[in-house]
Amino acid sequence: MASLFTKWLQKVIVLAKQFLKVVEKSCELCLKHVKMVVPTIVMFGVVPQYFLIWITWRFMSCLLPSWIYQAGDDIYYTVYQKFVLFFFEHITGTKLFLYGNLEFVSKKERVIYISNHQSTVDWVIVHMIADRQGSIGHVRYVMKDSLQLVPLYGFYFYETWMVIFPEGTRFNPEASEMIEKSQSFAKREVEFVTGCRDVVLSVHINRIDMRSVPVQDSDFKAWLHNLFHKKDRILDDYYSGKNSPSNHIALSKGCRSPAKLLSNFGCFLFLATLSAPFV
Repeated sequence: MASLFTKWLQKVIVLAKQFLKVVEKSCELCLKHVKMVVPTIVMFGVVPQYFLIWITWRFMSCLLPSWIYQAGDDIYYTVYQKFVLFFFEHITGTKLFLYGNLEFVSKKERVIYISNHQSTVDWVIVHMIADRQGSIGHVRYVMKDSLQLVPLYGFYFYETWMVIFPEGTRFNPEASEMIEKSQSFAKREVEFVTGCRDVVLSVHINRIDMRSVPVQDSDFKAWLHNLFHKKDRILDDYYSGKNSPSNHIALSKGCRSPAKLLSNFGCFLFLATLSAPFV
């Protein structure tokens, strides 16, 4: 009788341990989803209040010089984007390491920003770099027509920075023909642009002086393809762990780039306060 009770007790203990493991995994899964869902709800939840203040400023400044409206718009846009970065950098615990031409990250200039398009949140990396350069309020995008339907972002961007994902869509190794369809190049050189950054995640920054960019279409095409060939080689070596010359050069100069917690939290607090009466 005692042996039967012992066996029964052992089975109960085993089942209890299995149950606790299931509960633990379920809690971890729920916490993971909460970390993704809650920031998304909060970020989109402040859009109506943001839009209302923006419309008010638009009408208030309609009789003033356009640069006054633009200055106020840039400041308010900065507040929202730093509010977003508060979640993507501080809440998620993201650590950003920068490599390449780091001396230009802290230097303000007009740029055409070219990056790999590998996920739906690539734009966050753009904003992380722009925030460190002090230009987060000036980033603007060229986007697909369908993205005009997204609240706020679809109609809001004006021409200041221009962010281009040349592949046209997210990279898919099984759809290589998409690269061939995305060969659309500038017809003429834009003289007012003073720099061009080719950014490759992890994040590697390569600044290219516009004066060194070929003008002729044939030369420009060859130059651009060669640039992307070097970028792909660095990515392949990086992900495969090879200690190749290209990988060594790309990652030879790098450092941790800390986020601006104080200003990002201040912007979060400001928009959260505006949204509190509507909760």
